[in-house]
Amino acid sequence: GAAEAPPDLAEPPLQPAVEAAVEVAAEAVAAKDVEAAEPAPVAQRQKTSRSPGQEALRTDQKHPNAVLNVVSTLKPRGTWCGLVCRILLAIPVLAVLLPVILLKVVILLLVLPLWCLARRSLLRCVGEEARSNFEPAYMLPSSSGLSTSVPDQLRGVFYMRNNPMDDDLVCMERGTWDEGGMKLHLPVYIARTWSFKEKFITFALLVAVRLLRYRYVCDFTRDGSGNLNEATIRLRLFCFTVPLSILHFGMTDVSKDKDGS
Repeated sequence: GAAEAPPDLAEPPLQPAVEAAVEVAAEAVAAKDVEAAEPAPVAQRQKTSRSPGQEALRTDQKHPNAVLNVVSTLKPRGTWCGLVCRILLAIPVLAVLLPVILLKVVILLLVLPLWCLARRSLLRCVGEEARSNFEPAYMLPSSSGLSTSVPDQLRGVFYMRNNPMDDDLVCMERGTWDEGGMKLHLPVYIARTWSFKEKFITFALLVAVRLLRYRYVCDFTRDGSGNLNEATIRLRLFCFTVPLSILHFGMTDVSKDKDGS
């Protein structure tokens, strides 16, 4: 998303990588407490029409500089029996989360008038800030930032081109890298890790993210040259990991030199 976006642009002029990445990086030092971060960003964007290049990306699902169309390799998973099992498994999970969901609904109903009358003040009160994704460097850790351990391929700010959801930018340097297990622990609720469009529904999602301690665990693999090439991404809520049979995310480096560019 973008705050104060130029009206003639539908997307920030960024260089995509694994769906797209801005080629910017910053040296940082691991913080003792990743929870003690700065206010998180809420981005906003003006609605504009898509360019022919954007339409081609949406149709082909492949960036012009990519050497592989990952979408073309995906295959349907599961059967009707598996679907029924997943639904049955989801019922007790939803039952456990129901009190949190009800609390969230009450909170949102109470703050809806404030959203309409004093949006920016409300965002500041909950530790959010409006920033532009045309200048994404604000998401990078400073010299006293959170992490120096993430591999070079994961550095910078990634732009999720054509993402149908309301999140746009992600900075993996804000996460915690486990070299032994080749895992990246990436909380969504940590400041300046994710950017979102400035909408009330997005504000509602941010409330849920914080209440549920919404985060991702990315399990990476390396190729013969030692570069990260693929990741299986699992969602965690509180201390519960959502099974891959219910929700399965993946990430693939499709750059020519396998360098994350």
